[in-house]
Amino acid sequence: MVAITWLADVLRAAGVQVVEEGNWQSRTAGGTFNPIGVLWHHTNGPASSPSNPAPSLSVCINGRTGLPGPLCHAMVDYNGVFHVISANHANHAGDARQSGPIPAGSGNTMLIGWEIDYVGDDPVRPDQAMSAAQYDASIKATAAVLKRLGRDASYARGHRETSVTGKIDPSFVDLDAMRADVARRMQGGADRPVIGDWSGEGVADVGVYRPSESRFHLRRPDTTTFHLAWGAPGDIPVTGDWTGDRVADVGIYRPSESRFHLRLPNGQPSHFPWGAPGDIPVTGDWTGDGVCDLGIYRPSESRFHLRLPNGQPTYFAWGAPGDIPVTGDWTGDGVCDLGIYRPSESRYHLRLPNGQPRYISYGIGQ
Repeated sequence: MVAITWLADVLRAAGVQVVEEGNWQSRTAGGTFNPIGVLWHHTNGPASSPSNPAPSLSVCINGRTGLPGPLCHAMVDYNGVFHVISANHANHAGDARQSGPIPAGSGNTMLIGWEIDYVGDDPVRPDQAMSAAQYDASIKATAAVLKRLGRDASYARGHRETSVTGKIDPSFVDLDAMRADVARRMQGGADRPVIGDWSGEGVADVGVYRPSESRFHLRRPDTTTFHLAWGAPGDIPVTGDWTGDRVADVGIYRPSESRFHLRLPNGQPSHFPWGAPGDIPVTGDWTGDGVCDLGIYRPSESRFHLRLPNGQPTYFAWGAPGDIPVTGDWTGDGVCDLGIYRPSESRYHLRLPNGQPRYISYGIGQ
């Protein structure tokens, strides 16, 4: 029998806001507990909101008719606050089927459960979906706990992936994208490569973004380097010519806000909200006007949502679940095109300006 009495401290150390609910270190549903991973749920209770962020908290603590509490180890409220409920066995998962590295068996024994407090019934209603703050906090918390358990991101699953009774939670979110965000978070201080023409000479240069410092380290053509602090933990680096001066600039996409924070040549910021939790940022000159534009790839839809210079959106369906978005000028007409790389095939599926595909096989395996 294991008790995760370290849970609140590990979450705080990861930058997650925590509320400890009563004697959570002793609260238990009475069964065995030896966790190897994390399971995501949604509550399907009353709609949460900024003014009523945790309407399902009491049920998560005390249980409901036919199922005694605790019903999870922590509940994530609308504002991204983790309410820590239990360090022991909780009735959240039931019997589990095999999913990824999680074997079939008792989910309550094997998995630490987050109940994310949103309704999850109607995809048209934004008040029924996971908030950006909930998504960001869930990624941070899951990464921190998996590190503590010595497991990788594949040990994070959604209840709909393990349920033997047809559960659908958590709804309206791409679970592969969530795991990818957890994996990025777990990389911690690992540098992330970035490319751009930092000097305006017409040749692309290299660099890295260091998440542990929230700083770009860029290499000039003469091999000297310069450094630009930008962003915060959890941000995703982006690069592009934001002003049309033929010099590449830097920026970040903040998943917790679904917002681009770009650094202009004079060092000032420019901010653009775009996308939703789980989206992947992309950049490119969509119109050929010499200025880099913004966009996202939504894995749950296999669709690009691009932002035109006038602020209006344009959409392109391309790809399939598990694909990785890529952008570039495939034909030399000065306009950036779209594509995906499919790891299962080791193949690029590029979209030409006329909407037709071009395939390039490259790479070995996944």
